Amino acid sequence: MVRKKKNICIKGINFALIMYLLVMGIGVDLKTDYQPRKVVAATHVAIQNWSLYGRKNKVIYCNDSCTYWDRFKDMAKVWNAHKSGVLKQWKNGDIVTCRVQSAAELSSRSARTYSTGFIVFNTNQMRRHSQNEKNNVALHEQGHALGLDHNTGGKDVMNVQPRSIIKLSQNDKASFNKAYNKFVLGR
Repeated sequence: MVRKKKNICIKGINFALIMYLLVMGIGVDLKTDYQPRKVVAATHVAIQNWSLYGRKNKVIYCNDSCTYWDRFKDMAKVWNAHKSGVLKQWKNGDIVTCRVQSAAELSSRSARTYSTGFIVFNTNQMRRHSQNEKNNVALHEQGHALGLDHNTGGKDVMNVQPRSIIKLSQNDKASFNKAYNKFVLGR
């Protein structure tokens, strides 16, 4: 019996593995074109067990004598670009769920978000940051108000260390979507 040689089409397949399988007598269909799969990095989702969403499924924030108010409003646009209207500035008739303040604290933290509805920027630490780091701190604290917890990725807004990052990473977006589903949609 004469065996026909098959055309070997190896695209992205480990040649040594194919040879091993052939030697061991394990059938390998080498005729079929191999279609490599796109490898997508897994996201790390981190959410808290609380958020500051109100009855209108939004975090309604107001200025409660905050030095960084304009910066806070500007950074809210980043979250709202991902999901429209989740952070909303207080208007007459709204029920405030988040008061934004600044205070000189004896703490190493740049800011803190409280489950009771306050975001407090520490002026003693904030003055040491660059402009983008200050923006990152505002964006980060807004993330806590939206239900996100700290994340470990170096390019994550929700990383515990202030950085110059003012663009949401895949981890930030995945965590936000999960938090929104939990706190607003009840899923």
